[in-house]
Amino acid sequence: KYKTDALESLIYALIYELLMFYRAYEKEIPLPEIIKTIDDCFLYGSYYKKNECISILKTHELNNKINEGIDSVFDGDYANFDKMLNNLINEFKQQAVWKS
Repeated sequence: KYKTDALESLIYALIYELLMFYRAYEKEIPLPEIIKTIDDCFLYGSYYKKNECISILKTHELNNKINEGIDSVFDGDYANFDKMLNNLINEFKQQAVWKS
C-alpha cells in the first residue's frame, strides 16, 4: 500500500516554500503564481525541480571556491550534483517503499 501522505507532505513543502518565497506573511498571497508553479512542477516533472536544486548547489559551490581563492575556481573539481541528488532521491524512495 502506497503512502500517499508522503506525497501530500511534499506538495505542502512546495506550497510552504512558495509562500515563504513570496513573503505571503507580509503581502497579499499570490495564488495564481503559486498555482502556476505547482502546475509547472507536475507538467515538467522532477526534471524541473531537480535542475532548480542543481543550479542553487552549483552557485553555492562556486561561491565557496571563489572565497577559497581564485585558483580553485578553475581546478575543474566540481561535485556531481546530478548523481548526488539521484542517490538521495533513491534513498528516500527506498525508505518510503512502502512500509505497510
